[in-house]
Amino acid sequence: MQRTALLSILTCLLCVSCGDSDPSETIFYTRPMEADERAAAVAALEATHERVRREIYKTCDKWHHIDHPCVDADVRTESLRCWQRNGIPAMEHANKRRMRARSTAMKILRMVRVCMDKEGWRKNKRGPDF
Repeated sequence: MQRTALLSILTCLLCVSCGDSDPSETIFYTRPMEADERAAAVAALEATHERVRREIYKTCDKWHHIDHPCVDADVRTESLRCWQRNGIPAMEHANKRRMRARSTAMKILRMVRVCMDKEGWRKNKRGPDF
């Protein structure tokens, strides 16, 4: 009896507390990047091809998350993190092999897409990256 009463009280409190949130507030689901970390990622990204930059900067028009709604700032943060983790090493590898511009761009974007996939972000449309 006590357990049922306690559960019903907790359920009521939970329902009441959920109604207080302002729907206009933006909820960020990812940890924001540090300023110097973000600046380093953007500086490295600015040194790449224009088509790679354009694809990395795309937000909710290209990506959606499997667990929560899409927020542009979250997409940018995750794509810059994936760019740092996978894109920069892929670019360095392609430059060492002297790959052509389109091949380099495809390799970089494929590696970033794999990283975004691991983080729970899926492409809205199937097909090539650009």
